[in-house]
Amino acid sequence: MSGRWFSAPSLHGPWSFATADLPADFARIPPDGPRGFVLASVPGTVQAQEALIHAQIPQQATLSIADTRLEVLYAGEPKFEPIPGTGMAFAVNTSFNVMRVENAYYACYQGAWFVAPAPLGGWALATSVPAVIYTIPPASPLYPCTYVRVYAATPTTVTYGYTAGYSMAFVSAGVVVYGTGYYYPPYLYPAPIPIYYPYPVTYAGATYYNSATGAWAQGGAIYGPWYGARGGSAYNPATGAWARGGSVYGPYGGAGAFSAYNPSTGSYAHGSAVYGPDGAAGNASWYNARTGSAARRSRTPTPTAAGDRARSRGRTRRCTRKARAMRAARPARSVPAPVPRGWARAVPAATAPAR
Repeated sequence: MSGRWFSAPSLHGPWSFATADLPADFARIPPDGPRGFVLASVPGTVQAQEALIHAQIPQQATLSIADTRLEVLYAGEPKFEPIPGTGMAFAVNTSFNVMRVENAYYACYQGAWFVAPAPLGGWALATSVPAVIYTIPPASPLYPCTYVRVYAATPTTVTYGYTAGYSMAFVSAGVVVYGTGYYYPPYLYPAPIPIYYPYPVTYAGATYYNSATGAWAQGGAIYGPWYGARGGSAYNPATGAWARGGSVYGPYGGAGAFSAYNPSTGSYAHGSAVYGPDGAAGNASWYNARTGSAARRSRTPTPTAAGDRARSRGRTRRCTRKARAMRAARPARSVPAPVPRGWARAVPAATAPAR
């Protein structure tokens, strides 16, 4: 699970950590077999060694001090809580990784460090980072930031680099695993429409790793008789390409969205959709930089079959009520007595039909 092995005396458990004590036959699993991908999680194999090497190679980028900007948004006034075991604090009511270190504020964003004199800015590239930041423990949701470092700085540029830990891939028992295993409680900002700030899943779900490229993917789903949700993401450090998507559904409808981007080519794809008992809508756009093809599609809200039936029933009920009201308001008519078969009825001259 997530790169970790467990063993148990039976399928019913109890399960215990077993990566460090795997049978020797695990290393003999055929690399090209249906379970060959697990070799990257077997200590001592060539695939596991390659994964360890990739996990320690920093992905570097050089940014311009003059051209790089950052704006950090908060839900309400910035709120900070202590980072256990340190004298630092981190912001909880924002999607950004912001921490307070003595009288300065640092933000780790997209593999780069920013510094500011106040939580609202102004933010500038940091040419150095306090050593105390790298003492943040794994129990903190900001722990992945300890894998981002400053590698070089000039008066005009700063070079940053990050290793696999920034992408939630860590070394454990001689292999690369996903997640720290700690639970990071989300923060809920109270408001008429509450704002929810979750942290990445740190342990569970299906996670795959390619030791040859360093690429990884993970996903998971939960479901029940009435509700369900699923999501997944993937990242390739060789190209910087990423993709993520998710969906939810319930008895009254559902919604989903996806997004993918490859910065090495400029290709991208985005889309979303929503549906309910009274209609559905969706949109998508994509661009292929290699072929130059692009497209955009959208579908405005349209009635669903269930909605059509509901509206049809409503119209029928309204028409029935209207017909009844019209009949009730109509004056009563006199109906002549029936005439025996073979008899002729006398018709007044004023009303006799013309011949």
